[in-house]
Amino acid sequence: MAEIRVKETGTIKLFESDNTSSVTIASPASLGADRTITLPDASVTLASGTMNDATNLSGNIPVSNLNSGTSASSSTFWRGDGTWVTPTDTTGKILQVVYSIHTTVAQISASTTYMDTGLTATITPTASDSTILIFITQETRVENSDAVKFRLDRGGSVIEYYGDGFFYSGAASHTDSSYVAYNYKDSPATTSSTVYKTQFALGSTTGVGYTSVNSNPSTMTLFEIGA
Repeated sequence: MAEIRVKETGTIKLFESDNTSSVTIASPASLGADRTITLPDASVTLASGTMNDATNLSGNIPVSNLNSGTSASSSTFWRGDGTWVTPTDTTGKILQVVYSIHTTVAQISASTTYMDTGLTATITPTASDSTILIFITQETRVENSDAVKFRLDRGGSVIEYYGDGFFYSGAASHTDSSYVAYNYKDSPATTSSTVYKTQFALGSTTGVGYTSVNSNPSTMTLFEIGA
């Protein structure tokens, strides 16, 4: 097989039969090893050999060659999965709000052991690094000179105690009630359904405690804040 050799750096031009267009083959200044480029047809397809894009590729790839340019615009970017997408900034934004209201009375008698008040709210975070802001208003009443205290539970684990002795009574039977207002910032680090609930107990074993007395509402509001 005949070979054409060009010493030093130089070029070889291969013209069409009518001499109007040509393919130029330029020899590089240096090579680490031999390279073979096969030109099987007029489309100049590289059938063998390799190209090091760090040293041998220059210029810009046309946007139309990336997924045919579908959805490409000044407000989109090329993602690793081969699609054009619009970026979204959720930093510090409220991603969702969950509101829960409870009006059924819960009662605890002569016990310092915590029990559920019935006030719950469930949220499924959209991102594992989101913050959940929790706002609670808990209606309560206590009798027999005792104190009532509350705590916040997430998925079966206590995450915060929020108070002791919010309301006291000086009589054996007391009909007045009070509202406990509380807020808490939580980082559940999950995208699974997450249940928050409140629990209450007495300060001693002398009294009776209630929540949502006479259908007075207790509420819980959950805000998911983007990281």
